[in-house]
Order: sequence, then C-alpha cells, then structure tokens
Amino acid sequence: MNNIQSVSDSFLCSNCGACKAICPTRAISMKLSSIGRMYASVNEDCIDCGLCTKVCPSLNQPLVEDSHIGCINSVFTGRATDEQIFMNAQSGGVCTAILKYLFEHHKIDCAVVCRMSFGEFPIVESVAIENVSQLHSTQKSCYTPVDMLSRLRNVKDKESVAFVGLPCQIQGLTHLQKTSKSYRNVKYKLGLICERTLCGGIQNVFLAKAKQKGINPSLFKIDWKRKAFIANGNFYTYGNAPIVLYTKSEEYVIPNVYRFLLKDFFTPPRCRICEDKMNASADIVLGDPWGMKNIEMRYGESVIITRTAKGDELIREMKQGGILKLIRRDSSEIIQGQHINERKISVATYSKAFNVLPLSVNSYLLDKSEGILVNNKEKNKCERELLNFLSLEKRTKKEIVAMALKIIERYERIHDNFLYHFLSRVRNKIVFILKRYK
Repeated sequence: MNNIQSVSDSFLCSNCGACKAICPTRAISMKLSSIGRMYASVNEDCIDCGLCTKVCPSLNQPLVEDSHIGCINSVFTGRATDEQIFMNAQSGGVCTAILKYLFEHHKIDCAVVCRMSFGEFPIVESVAIENVSQLHSTQKSCYTPVDMLSRLRNVKDKESVAFVGLPCQIQGLTHLQKTSKSYRNVKYKLGLICERTLCGGIQNVFLAKAKQKGINPSLFKIDWKRKAFIANGNFYTYGNAPIVLYTKSEEYVIPNVYRFLLKDFFTPPRCRICEDKMNASADIVLGDPWGMKNIEMRYGESVIITRTAKGDELIREMKQGGILKLIRRDSSEIIQGQHINERKISVATYSKAFNVLPLSVNSYLLDKSEGILVNNKEKNKCERELLNFLSLEKRTKKEIVAMALKIIERYERIHDNFLYHFLSRVRNKIVFILKRYK
C-alpha cells in the first residue's frame, strides 16, 4: 500500500491532517481510539497515488537544520496592549493581537485557527475566520487533538491566509506547500510551542469529577488555563491558573495539578518522539515563558520567537505601533526555560524504546539517539509506558475514566493527610532558612 495507513498502525500519526488535505479521492478520515487518540484512517477509495506519504511529517523530515531549536532571529517576552484581548487570553494575547493586526492591515483575508464549542463532549475543531469579530471565541489553547490542516481545503480561493498550529501541523503545512500549489496561499505561519497533545479522553475524566460535585452538564466547554478570576473565594493568577469546566450557567474549577497528574497517562506515543517542541518551521513562535526570569506571573505574558524575515518585520511593526509591549531576551533563556537539552535525551530514549510497539513503517523518528548516551534503565521505563498506553487503547472509555480517577483520588488522599501537610510546612521552612543563610 502506497499510503499512510501503516503510519497510523505504527502509532506514528500526529493527526495533523496533511494527508486528508491532499487526498484527491477524499479517502482519508480522522478517527478516535477509546482513549481519544486521533489518527488517520484510509478507506477503500484510496487509489495508492502516494500523495499522503509525501506530506506526512512522520515520514518526511522537517525542512530545517535543527529540529529541536531551529533558526532563531530574535526572542521577546511581552503582551498585547489591547486590554480586551489580553484579559481574555491564556497568557499574553500576542497570537490574537497578530491576527487582528493582519486583518486590519489587509495582509490576510482569512485565518485558520482552533476553537472549542459547547457540546456533550466539547467540540474542538479547526475553523476558518474572516474578520476581527470572530477572534474572541478562538482565544486560549486547545490541548486535545484537532485535525487542523484539512480545513485548508475550504480556503483555497483565498489570496492570503494565516495559519496557527502546533509543530507537527506546521511541518505538515510546509510539506503540503512543497507538494501542491493549492496551499501556497498560506502566507503567515504562526506556531505554538508544544510539549505534547493530550488524548481527548482526559475531558471525560474532568466531566466525571464535575459530576462528583453535583454538576451534570448536558453541554459544556473547558478552559485549560483561566487566569485572573475569582472562584470559591480564591483569586487565580496566570501562575496558578486552573482548568475550568463550564456551562452557560455554572462552572467547576479543577486544580491544574490534575492535568499534570494525568499528562503521562493521556500522552500518545507519537508525542514522545517529537523533536520539534519549539515549532522550528514557523515564521513566528508563541508560547508561555516558563523557566524565564522576571515574568509577570499575575496576569501573564507570552514568549515570542521570530524565525524569518517576514516574522521579524511583522513583530517590529507591531512593537513600533504600540500594539505589542515587548522586552528583548537572549535566545539561551528560552532554550534553557523549555528544557531543550532534557528534551533531546527524552526523545532519544523513547525513540529507542519505540520498537516495543507494532511497527510496520520505517521512519526517521525511530532512532534519534546519535550522539546521546541512552540509559538502559530509562529506556526500559519508556518501554513500559508505551506498552501501558497500548493496553489502555484496548480498554473501554468507562474503564479508562475509572483508572484515571484512581490516580486523582490517590493524590487527594495523600494531599489531605495531616502528616503530609505538616511535613510540607517543615520542608518549606527548612528551604527558606537555607536560602536565607546561603
């Protein structure tokens, strides 16, 4: 078979949607496993033309020299000066400010972005927007799978398009543009920093927690990080922004620690071997400035990387026009803050462990250990995690939710323990004293 089915069968599909976008017979659709991993599926209409294999980011290497870091022209931290955009943002609102600027200065006539809508299971989808008024509903990130690139089939008639996407999606877009003239109308690639995408089943877990508290919504949405708001007498800052599950009339605040507790449980194998956390193929990269010094942690900021002359020019214009308030940073800060060296070791280790999965395709992703000493103990741990994910996919949605809830409940039992709190206070006091007299 000259198609990408073997990529999906090998757990290497990143669900970017490039294959679906380019398929001439519409033979490719996106499906979800029981845990909520999205993957491409090829049906009998396939004519084995091979176009899908030419655009797949798991089969074709990124067109950059260093996938982990890429070309960095400049780095800034800062925020949008538009207060409405800033306060509705997950961090600094820079991505939305850029799109607004592009629309208002007639540099684009369309933008392809992600949006979550109310649903029995939140509807996370790509949308093509054509004016500034549509931007508000597309703010904040979606952490679960989205087929982004196939949306570009609907905007082939547009002259200039901006695309906001994750690293695998920007890679897929780059391969699409190399393979087909139809997608060269995408003039601006705005990339998001991405550590991983979480399988959609995690939303079922949060819904189950809400039901335990007496909230039983028929239609709901999730804000994965909501900053600067008050709930239950607590003010939540950017630094401790929680998850909020909400309907049109009520909301349930979920501590952000629950997401961290479940991250490994809901991480698909493909994300484990991704080198491109910092979106090396984008014009401009945006994300949270974690690990960097002197960051506004109450209301939040964005980190901005420019990688191309087009990106440089756009950020310069917006800064000079007072649309963005920015501080220049050294590139070493973001490389260190995003733990890129640790990421290299992790990717190398998982790539060596990947052969425990049912592989049926040869991919450049499968051994990235050159020049890196892989610890056998860590490799064995990675193998167990990958096999555990494989076993989860054989379970029902109900079983998966029950297992995830047990992880949360175990944490809650420990956290509520008096001795735990006492020892934590003692530890914090010791750390304070040591820092004071260091």
